[in-house]
Amino acid sequence: MNPAAPPSDPVKPRSRPGRGQIAGPLLVALLASGLLLGCGPELEQEQAWPASARANAGARKIASLSPVATSLLLELEHGDRLIAVDAESAKRPGLGHRPRVPETDDEAFLLLTSLETDLVVLPASRIALSQRLDSASIRTLVVLIRSFEDGFTFFGELAGRVGAAAMARERIAAVSRPLAAIAAESVGSEESVDAARPRVAVVESFEPLVLVGDDQLATALVGIAGGENVTGGRGPSSIPIGRDALVALRPALLFHARPTPPSESEREALAASVADIAPLVVAEFDPDRFYAPESATAARTLRTAIIALERPGEPR
Repeated sequence: MNPAAPPSDPVKPRSRPGRGQIAGPLLVALLASGLLLGCGPELEQEQAWPASARANAGARKIASLSPVATSLLLELEHGDRLIAVDAESAKRPGLGHRPRVPETDDEAFLLLTSLETDLVVLPASRIALSQRLDSASIRTLVVLIRSFEDGFTFFGELAGRVGAAAMARERIAAVSRPLAAIAAESVGSEESVDAARPRVAVVESFEPLVLVGDDQLATALVGIAGGENVTGGRGPSSIPIGRDALVALRPALLFHARPTPPSESEREALAASVADIAPLVVAEFDPDRFYAPESATAARTLRTAIIALERPGEPR
């Protein structure tokens, strides 16, 4: 969704929640959404995904206005069902020839109704279009992913619509298990449950300097790894910030996640440019592919850096 413009003083230090306040709910959510506790096959088959998904597993003509949904359908090997896509999704291999869904709702509505789609997947920013399509008896699925729990639930819902629930369960388990293990580790011992978490500034870009706010998966990674985003759950998803203002937040670490990892020379240059603020951790992570193994690898990379802060001098 389009965030509101950031206030002139967008981020201030806040009281720090203890480990149990953040990591506990995260762990529970990962365990629940990822089916990590291993229900029996019969129970998984009946309860794993929403009934609406199981009842509508025959969606053959799908229009995706969400790059996340497009990536998921390609991952599930059902890209052939995509009959129209948004401009960003059209950049995916093999989709350049698909009809492009216009950005204006009126034009998009005309195209989607003419294509007689079985299912239209839209981002939350296009909820008005979703409502118009619903009124025209065209099934829609709205994407709003703020956490890994949201992502895994949406993955299961979409997989159910194309009859690929079993494949989705495998993909989800492969990443949710290591994420849950890292989250459990970050909770720590009973004695440290109320200890403050290291404050992490999640850097979206360096030029200009922009921080990641609350409603992004990179923030969820920070929580899983045992840190607290310095934005404290305030502000829009992207927060432009001056260098002095970032210094004033006193982050213990800077975390920069991106789909394509930088070269070693670029990584060193970035680290040197912010060395006076805090150590920099760089990881490969693509929010559109939250289900990929790189998500757990990024969380482990950040967790290792946090351990180094908490236990200086210990081998890692």
